[in-house]
Amino acid sequence: MSEKKEDLLNQIVIQKTGDFETDLRHIAQTLRDNFDYIEDEAFIKALDQYLVEAYTDKADSLETILTDIKQTDDEEFMSNMKKMSQDNPTRAQFETSLFIRKMEEDFSEIRPRMYEKNLSIYSPIDQFEFWLENGSEMILKPTKRDYANLYKDYARILVTSNEWREATEMYQQATLWNPYDAPAYLELAELYQNMGQYGMSYPTILSGLKHAYFPHCLAQGFYLLGQFYLSKGDTMSAYELFHLSLLWDESEEAKKAFYELMEQMPEQMRVDLTAPEVLAAVNLSMYPDAEKLAALENYINEAELSDEDKEKLIETYQHIIGELSKMK
Repeated sequence: MSEKKEDLLNQIVIQKTGDFETDLRHIAQTLRDNFDYIEDEAFIKALDQYLVEAYTDKADSLETILTDIKQTDDEEFMSNMKKMSQDNPTRAQFETSLFIRKMEEDFSEIRPRMYEKNLSIYSPIDQFEFWLENGSEMILKPTKRDYANLYKDYARILVTSNEWREATEMYQQATLWNPYDAPAYLELAELYQNMGQYGMSYPTILSGLKHAYFPHCLAQGFYLLGQFYLSKGDTMSAYELFHLSLLWDESEEAKKAFYELMEQMPEQMRVDLTAPEVLAAVNLSMYPDAEKLAALENYINEAELSDEDKEKLIETYQHIIGELSKMK
């Protein structure tokens, strides 16, 4: 083992605080920053021995963890980490941090080419959005692994560990790999609001709504917009946006926010506007708009799609048309 690696190992040992969770976060960050050391068998054995001796009642073998990361299917690994995050968020964060860093080694294999984009877009509706934005001349080359969802899952695990700042970075990475993922934008916007960063949340909400088709996403977007206007003291706009959220999908959080404001308002002010009126009041248009829906119908009829993808898109289109008819 080289002198640099011995120095790094000594740094980990010296910075031990005695608190397992704090130390595990530090070790995870250290290994992420020096991930090439993972290939050094002597370094891993030395660190493995330190962990087992220092935390005999908590740490599994580091060698076992790294073997699992290399051999486990992405979806299975993330599923295991999500379950672990409920009971042991710090451990889940540690293992997922190493997994993500190992995954990022793949990026060196991606070679940009003219008229091609390497993105993690697997959903048929998101593939339509790619086509709508780029036209038929640009070819989508889906990456071999779903980097967008892996970053999004890691962000969720970080949220359970209260690592909010790092979670925002992972959501941002997710949207770089899939710029049309409405849930990723909306989860990020909610995180910004939890951090009190309402100014950051507003454009992020709009990005989510721009790419939203499913009622639960539209409902979440309008609920978050309501919270944004509430933070500005505009209770009337917030009240109407919470009501619009409930028209799309009745979530408990939107119900609670709507009825709390209703109780505070004089009865004569409780006027529930139509969806277009609510949106016009806050200078927004309907989501998704008629032009985009016409493009989706054309895409369904003319694009070369698998039977499964075509069926999914037809179902989405018919559902959103039916929901929009209720909004008039």
